[in-house]
Amino acid sequence: KARDQVEADLKAQAKEKLETQLESDEKVFGDAVSTKISQEVFNKEIGEEADELKIDVTLTATTFAYNEQDFYALLDKIVADSIPQNYEYKKEGVKLSVTEANHEDGDGKTFNSKITVELLPKLETANLTSRLAGRSVGEATDYLRSQPGISGVEFSFQVPFGFLKSALPANPNNIAIEVSTVE
Repeated sequence: KARDQVEADLKAQAKEKLETQLESDEKVFGDAVSTKISQEVFNKEIGEEADELKIDVTLTATTFAYNEQDFYALLDKIVADSIPQNYEYKKEGVKLSVTEANHEDGDGKTFNSKITVELLPKLETANLTSRLAGRSVGEATDYLRSQPGISGVEFSFQVPFGFLKSALPANPNNIAIEVSTVE
């Protein structure tokens, strides 16, 4: 049990150290850190009586990294035909996880990965702000919900007086629109 804990701690330390050795545009491929115990020394022999057991473990760790720009260029090609019209994805919402690392193949290794892409409706925010300017909260909500891909609407006002929260500003420049996924 202690050995497993030491190995888990060393693996986490190794991953952190490996990540610091990457270039700024490189990322570790999911949790694909392979470890191998290269040395293991106990302070007591099997059969010896002991109040305390000490273990020194040396761990060798390797990982695979990818260039972020190359990844997104490839992802764009893969998902371009799959994204419905009037939708887009944001790089910040992409999640990559390695589900399985397979056999080594020559100079490389094959991975099964899962890539999750959150789709957001494409909105012309400049056009929307002018259409929303001066509308009541109810009218703005109804209008926004009538737009394709919008499932919810939330307003946040930064005004000192509560009675001004019943309508949006008349000046479109004072309206900011943020599109996000529902969690």
